[in-house]
Amino acid sequence: MGGSGTKFLNVLADGGSSGGTEFLEITTATTTNPTTQTGLTKVSIDMTDVTTGTVKVNVDGSTIIDTASGITTRIINPTTSLALVSNDVAFNIQNSTYDTAFSVYAQERYPHALAFNDDGTKMYTCGDYQNRIYQYTLSSAYDVSTASYASKSFVANSYTHGIFWKPDGTKIYLPRATTDIIYEYSVSVAWDISSTLTQTATLDVSSKETNLAGTILNPTGTELYASGGSSDSVNQYSLSTPWDLSTASFTQAYDVSAQQTALASTAFNDDGTKMFITGTVPKSVFQYSLSTAYDVSTASYDNKSYDVSAQVLAPNTVIFNPTGTRMYFTGYDGNVYQYDVDGSWTGTARASVG
Repeated sequence: MGGSGTKFLNVLADGGSSGGTEFLEITTATTTNPTTQTGLTKVSIDMTDVTTGTVKVNVDGSTIIDTASGITTRIINPTTSLALVSNDVAFNIQNSTYDTAFSVYAQERYPHALAFNDDGTKMYTCGDYQNRIYQYTLSSAYDVSTASYASKSFVANSYTHGIFWKPDGTKIYLPRATTDIIYEYSVSVAWDISSTLTQTATLDVSSKETNLAGTILNPTGTELYASGGSSDSVNQYSLSTPWDLSTASFTQAYDVSAQQTALASTAFNDDGTKMFITGTVPKSVFQYSLSTAYDVSTASYDNKSYDVSAQVLAPNTVIFNPTGTRMYFTGYDGNVYQYDVDGSWTGTARASVG
């Protein structure tokens, strides 16, 4: 699926001079700045040539037009001049809309962990009912609606609440909630969970977290992040030898309890300047900015969140596709949920401002 959810335009403060009415054609992945407006401003959207999706228009974060409801024109009176632009969509969780779900119930009733391979054509889940990692094949990359069970699995420890792969698929990292230990395995055939997995190292994080859940590493394997619901913190460890848990040492932690009191999972954007966390109290994903990439001590809350409780029973894992246009959760209800974070749309939206 994908591309069928609600799409967004933003009207942002621009501080320029006033101008007359301007007509814009805005297509997928295009940013357009019209002549800026001051005073009473009419914003209209023509959807005639938008073939997929609907459009919302936001003024500084508040929606003034939602074409799904039939509203296509509004008069606004901003206190500053405005410009109409298409939204910066990558990893922008507030642009999210529910897309689809894929049932893994036939293999795992209570999925807790989720991961993809490097090109999005393989998906992996693990949960608390069967305690196995299951592998699926996706005919369309990163689209869970095209997944099918590959009849491949690995017997994991009970209460394995995370899955993280080394980028070349030759190692996998599995955190266990009941022991608060992260297990490192070598994988004899890259990305194949049915090949030979050999435990090569462990990391005990119980001094920092006693309800271990999500575990991820940075792209170079030199930093590890362990999350859980007892500390409600993202605990960061440095690895002196990349990808080798036996060389890890604790460096710092970032407390997210002001937003989440049952922390289950952490994710980063593609360059480590944004961090996302989710859990079950509340059932939302929250966004943070890092002034130093992948350094949680430099994190600050962005006052941005997205509530998934309408679909997800218990959001225990949040991950993104590499471009940040899709977001995924396990639901502890037999499903993997996919959200569209793409602020573009199919076709041409024509806007008039002025």
